[in-house]
Amino acid sequence: MALAAGRDQLEFRLDLLSRSYGEPPLDLERTRGTLKLAAEKARWGRQLEKNRGLGMAFHFDHGGFVSHVAEVVADGSNITVEKVYSAIDIGPVINMSGAKNQVEGCVVDALSTAQLEITFANGAAEQGNFDEYGLLRIGQAPEIECHFIQSDNPPSGLGEPPIAPATPAIANAIFAAAGIRIRELPFKKSGIKI
Repeated sequence: MALAAGRDQLEFRLDLLSRSYGEPPLDLERTRGTLKLAAEKARWGRQLEKNRGLGMAFHFDHGGFVSHVAEVVADGSNITVEKVYSAIDIGPVINMSGAKNQVEGCVVDALSTAQLEITFANGAAEQGNFDEYGLLRIGQAPEIECHFIQSDNPPSGLGEPPIAPATPAIANAIFAAAGIRIRELPFKKSGIKI
């Protein structure tokens, strides 16, 4: 929608979140907070080299607010996801190491599953084990930078919220870098190889 409106992704989202029509289903200020923080850490709006792109996405789930900004480099349809900047608001974080591990694991899981597909023949899965369903390798994993907004809001979930916006942020970055819009998963259906 931002592209169709000829507007920057961040500015478009913040504008939409600056007003509400009736009772909003989530806290708009916390939503804006994660978007702004992820964008700030990624230095959103900076001049990028050719074939490099940034993309963002937000998700609210289990009371957790999560925004990601992904940075990718494209060599034709070969994509390297270099870095993901994550901003998270789940209330007070007591175990920071565990919280970071949860976000990092969600981003890696999202990137793995965005590349993979389980196929079926005669009512059975064709992939029988991980030798036929290859998950992300260490060398393919991006650097993941986690930034938590510590607040007095009630603690909320972190197990699910970071996974949902990771793939859309990466897909938006791929479009910015390579001009290829991803409309279905896995990425290979759009000719993309990570």
